[in-house]
Amino acid sequence: MNDFLSLDTVSANITNRVAAGGVLRGDLSWNGGLLVQGHVDGSPLVVHGALVVMDGASIRGEVTVHGDAFLFGQAGEHDVQGGNLQLTVHGIVKIGPTAKTYGRIQCQSFETYVGSQVNSTITTNVATQ
Repeated sequence: MNDFLSLDTVSANITNRVAAGGVLRGDLSWNGGLLVQGHVDGSPLVVHGALVVMDGASIRGEVTVHGDAFLFGQAGEHDVQGGNLQLTVHGIVKIGPTAKTYGRIQCQSFETYVGSQVNSTITTNVATQ
């Protein structure tokens, strides 16, 4: 486990945002990184940037990221069989100190930070794209 996590939103190409209190559902896609401060549920696709899920925010569904993912909020659900999450990341997943994960995560590699609650099956065989 690591002790310090930093995020450069410029290099992560964060150009899209789901604001706190916002809820998006369905088959969604973003060109550029996505900052989630609200809730996303469905089949979101993030290309040409990172996915950032902030503390207090959540994602669930079949999520695909062509970049890195930074998790500070909740990914999946704890009371649903399978966690209601299939997160596929063509890059690195960083699970921050306030994150809670449930479900399945596939990625190139991952890092966890002190305080994170990882309740997921993580597979590290996804190629970078």
